Amino acid sequence: MKVSYSSAENKVVEIYAAGNVRAHNNEKAIFSQEATYSANEGRITFTGSPKVVDGENIITGGKIVYFIKDDRAVVEDSRVILEEQSKRGIMHSLEITELKKSYNGKTIVSDVSMNISSGEVVGLLARMEQGRPLLFT
Repeated sequence: MKVSYSSAENKVVEIYAAGNVRAHNNEKAIFSQEATYSANEGRITFTGSPKVVDGENIITGGKIVYFIKDDRAVVEDSRVILEEQSKRGIMHSLEITELKKSYNGKTIVSDVSMNISSGEVVGLLARMEQGRPLLFT
């Protein structure tokens, strides 16, 4: 762990941790191999096989940025696993907010938001012949 302290501001400005990093809040936990906390930006960036576990639900990605003040995370190259809960009478719902996807440094999709209810198919992302993405619902 490496802690950067600003004498001028009299506070910790950055913390870098490596090796089995874990941050948790109630039932939610984020795990990764590396994490960097930035006090000035109010966020923690998780890299190295990061995953969010919220109860029985799991989200993995290439990089997860957790915004502390907003209690929200942005997941790059994500994969979502929703555990079946319909036996308990709970409806499934997946909310995607401001999704951004890049390949080789080029933004392919940005600012895509949608809500998906249990059993609902709402969109498909595909590549067209001209190399432009297509999103339809």
